Amino acid sequence: MNIDLHHLEVFCRCAELGSFSQAAASLGIRQSTISAHIKAVESELGTQVFDRRKGRIHLTPAGEILYRQGLKVIACRKEALGEVSRFLGRIEGKISLAASTIPASYILPEIIAGFIKIYPKVMVHMATGNTSSVFHDLSLGKIELGAVGSSPDERQFASCILGNDELVLAYSPVHFPHIPKEPTLAQAIEFPLILREKGSGTRRLFENVLSQMNLTQDRIKVVAEMGSLEAIKRAVMAGLGISFIPKTALLFELEGRSIGAATLSDVQITRNFYLARLLWKTLSPPAQAFWDLVSNSADKCRSLKIL
Repeated sequence: MNIDLHHLEVFCRCAELGSFSQAAASLGIRQSTISAHIKAVESELGTQVFDRRKGRIHLTPAGEILYRQGLKVIACRKEALGEVSRFLGRIEGKISLAASTIPASYILPEIIAGFIKIYPKVMVHMATGNTSSVFHDLSLGKIELGAVGSSPDERQFASCILGNDELVLAYSPVHFPHIPKEPTLAQAIEFPLILREKGSGTRRLFENVLSQMNLTQDRIKVVAEMGSLEAIKRAVMAGLGISFIPKTALLFELEGRSIGAATLSDVQITRNFYLARLLWKTLSPPAQAFWDLVSNSADKCRSLKIL
């Protein structure tokens, strides 16, 4: 048997996504091409690698073996090419990463700019989402690196710290002029509250702090849930309610006094931001160089409290 390496990579992507159409979209090729590659793999093996039913595909026992061993073959290929590239001093190509809102908007742009100055032949493709979606894409191998606001599962991911930040109570000085400068959390949640969507690291952190302070969620009055930090800031300025927002994200609003920020007197809501990667997956040379730059940086644990 002699399976083409590209066909093996296509097979593994189909197995990860459970769909020929999704695999075709992620690889930028036609679904008919995907089907032809899988047919070639099955012809070479003399058995089916997928069961097809109700528009989904599922690995057969033979397919499970091929997928498990195929990942090792692909990883070995990447590692071999990476070692040769590093030996020759070549770092070029594309880095595929995803980041949650705060790292994407306020942390990574500066890091990426510094990285490209060192490696000008690398192109960085950064998608944005919430923490849950970044972990999901990372676990499926859709991206090589993910920047998130929650601690990764150490059984599945390796990680290093990008920085840290503090959540503050953000409010409109015009619509809520009587908010105390240092309210307790119990006092703060008496006001109408705007939250990030479920799955957001900011939302998860806030809910964890509520629980730690023995405050039940039925005590808060949620007037809106929004998936965009910019939308939340606009809603705060319009007087819809208050919100808990990372201090790093309020630089311009605080300077212009369009938003006020209060620090809680009874609890400090802080968190780290992480760069994460799959433990078992060998990174491409550009992604490995980016990982090394962040993880070896002398100030990787710097505070992002810039206000």
